[in-house]
Amino acid sequence: MMPFRTVERPGFLRMMKVAVPHYKVPTRNYFSKTEIPKMYNAVKADVKKSLAQGEFFAATTDFWTSERGGGLPYISFTVHYLTPDWQLESHCLETQFFPEVHAAQNIAEFFENMLEEWEINKTDLVSITTDNAANMTKAFEEFPDVWLGCFGHNLNLAISKALKIQSVETAVRTCRHLVQGFSRSWKRKRGLREKQAALTLPPLALIHDVVTRWGSTYKMLERFISQQQAVCATLAAERGALHLMPKDTDIIVMEQVCQLLEPLSKFTDALCSETRVTLSAIKPVLDHITGDVLEENEEEPALTKQMKQVQE
Repeated sequence: MMPFRTVERPGFLRMMKVAVPHYKVPTRNYFSKTEIPKMYNAVKADVKKSLAQGEFFAATTDFWTSERGGGLPYISFTVHYLTPDWQLESHCLETQFFPEVHAAQNIAEFFENMLEEWEINKTDLVSITTDNAANMTKAFEEFPDVWLGCFGHNLNLAISKALKIQSVETAVRTCRHLVQGFSRSWKRKRGLREKQAALTLPPLALIHDVVTRWGSTYKMLERFISQQQAVCATLAAERGALHLMPKDTDIIVMEQVCQLLEPLSKFTDALCSETRVTLSAIKPVLDHITGDVLEENEEEPALTKQMKQVQE
């Protein structure tokens, strides 16, 4: 994963001269124009050979943004299929820089190009899964019988509504602020480990969430709740850190949120598998969520009822 220019840097060349004096280091152009393309073509040939075993294919495609380089936009294309001996295979066939407008026409054109590039017939597609954004649904209007909106994306939208309830939003923001306070302080991290040892708690670090991923928010809250005693003891021992201490009302809200999201988190993890077919699990999982997990109970706190209502 190093840049090509590494082989021309003075320090690298000095190191190679000491390590293997008689070796002539190839230029960056050799790697970029000869060796890497050769490796790519070899892998591509192997993948095409594997794809030839498939009779029918399920495809997924989605946009994503790189963390480095100023958040550059990319689009990925993945296929899934069964081999003759019933082994489930999947290949990410393309991750392509996508600076164009994310319009339906551009997405459809990219998809068509991928099918042609990898010699996959449209008639062999049994499923195309994307998120439920308007541009995606419009891009695949040609495939009304096989297009499927991502269950995880729908679930994420529903849970996001619950996380926007004011009391929940306040509690999550409080926990996020607390986690940031620990991640920026080596002294607090050390103090937390000491308190965990004294309380015989596992030495687990706090987790920072990704705002757009509810699962990471659940893990952040769940980790804090499990380490609450050690975290609060660490803050109480430090002068000037009480502003990070969550209120009792916030902790109660966090506990209620975790109680509701725990089973949903397990379902999401199960449906993210690439080693088994998950489409057939959606209907029973959805029935369980709507019929059991989100079923209202008169004895539940008002906040739990409110969270369930906004997700329906």
